[in-house]
Amino acid sequence: MGLMNGAGPVSAATEIEAREFVSFGKSDGSKPTPNQTQALRAELTGSDTCAAAGITAKGSTPVLALCRELLAAGVNPDQALEVYRGAMLALRIRSIRETAGLEINGEGNGFRAWRTPAPAPPMRQNGRGVP
Repeated sequence: MGLMNGAGPVSAATEIEAREFVSFGKSDGSKPTPNQTQALRAELTGSDTCAAAGITAKGSTPVLALCRELLAAGVNPDQALEVYRGAMLALRIRSIRETAGLEINGEGNGFRAWRTPAPAPPMRQNGRGVP
């Protein structure tokens, strides 16, 4: 059976797609790579805050936002990240670079490539306001 999220079961395709980028604290038995053995530690607080390496990100997807901020701060893009909630490992990220390039898809049950928000359409200028 697939993973569960707040909206219900996640499809097998979404589950496989997500596992390409993140691992939920499980070992697949493969030999660890150098970035897996030296993972950064992040702390997840509440539902909207994640912090690591002196950087704190807030938002609806704080781990993804933290990965983007870590990249902007010059952290090794191939660095692994382990996210803890208290003493419990909640999420293991294979690569900050890969995860920084993701966002939650429109249905809330998987990931898609991150897109920069489009600018707002131009606004028509009105006449002068009343003094």
